[in-house]
Amino acid sequence: MMRKTVFAAASFWLVALLVASPLAFAQGAAPDYSFPAIEKRIKESTATERDLSELSGIVESQPGNVQANYLLAQYFELKGFEQLAIDALDRAIKSDPTFGLGHYRRCLIYLRMNDQQAALKDADVCARLLAEDGEKLFQLGLALDRGGQRERAKQFFLLAAKAGRKGEGYGANLAQIRMAHRKFDEALEAVEWDLRANPDDSRANLVKAEVLSKMGRGEEAVQCYLTAARTSPCDQLAAQVATRQLRIMNKDKEALETALLDLLCMKQQAKDLDASKEIVFELMQRVPDADSEKIVLSTSTQVDKSWRCRFFRLALGDIYDRLGRPTRAMAQYQLGLHNCPAQISDTLTRARGMYRLGLDYEIHFRNYREALDLYRRASALAPQDREIIKNYVRLDRKMKNRKNDIGWKLKDAWYSFWQVFSPVQP
Repeated sequence: MMRKTVFAAASFWLVALLVASPLAFAQGAAPDYSFPAIEKRIKESTATERDLSELSGIVESQPGNVQANYLLAQYFELKGFEQLAIDALDRAIKSDPTFGLGHYRRCLIYLRMNDQQAALKDADVCARLLAEDGEKLFQLGLALDRGGQRERAKQFFLLAAKAGRKGEGYGANLAQIRMAHRKFDEALEAVEWDLRANPDDSRANLVKAEVLSKMGRGEEAVQCYLTAARTSPCDQLAAQVATRQLRIMNKDKEALETALLDLLCMKQQAKDLDASKEIVFELMQRVPDADSEKIVLSTSTQVDKSWRCRFFRLALGDIYDRLGRPTRAMAQYQLGLHNCPAQISDTLTRARGMYRLGLDYEIHFRNYREALDLYRRASALAPQDREIIKNYVRLDRKMKNRKNDIGWKLKDAWYSFWQVFSPVQP
């Protein structure tokens, strides 16, 4: 009896589920004709005649519905019926004269239709209603410029630069457009709008440097590249871009400074980091030693405040080791371990710093006790690092057998003798 009851109950719910599923599927598959859904399809160019029918029905019953008329205008514009789009926008604006988007779209359509007089009237209204919308003011400027209204376009570009939030860079955008047409004077004027608002704007300084370089004003371009890299080396890849351009211009000293600052920036992949270090290595080989040291010192203030300070010092130490300058390498390792802001997640970096410092003590100065102590501390911080553990175990074993190792004693004696005639380079 119990089995029959359970089976009957299960059968009931199974039948109910099978009956309900098509209905639920049909309800779930019903198309959405809300304003946001229709607007999304219009933007994606997937609007259908059913969307047109829905919007037309709303406008027929509510001629003053601003949103429905605006979407209907967008639909007609998408399909190429510009006069019908204007008619719909006329109804929307008549219902709400302060509807800025309506004036904006109508102005763009008038410009495409070459109705300059009507377009300029809407443009004047947009300047007032969209005074805080830098992007739309900029687009209106471009449309006016294409329509031959150069002076009015310039007014809108200026309005866009003033309305845009810090870093939006409408002046730099226009400068790049002007550069593409080899109108360098106009490009320079445009990018200055951004720099007046923010002299430290990385992108604007990079664009200005490019413009100046194309105008044959190389020294001024160099200063703009340096400004971009110094103020915000990682924004817009400023230090990386500046380094590349300065190397093309054969400005090795300036390129070394920006390349060093690029070491402060996070890289997506290890190979990108290696490439940045390789550039510094190559530049240090070309720049006179006294100059390179001054450049390294000049970056210290910015480096010491950065959360990437420790990494920078260790990277520079590695470069000095490759250059055969162990004393300078050790100084950088020491700075990285003791002078940089503490970071919660840089335990492995600290361990590598101790290890590399220990290697220099062991190899170049044969200070085995100091090296062993650094290896021990590094291995405690990074017990998973096989290279550190291997060298710690190796040196620990050698230190324990040092008294019986004649070869090691001979090496120490030879090292002491050699140091008299060929001391380690600073």
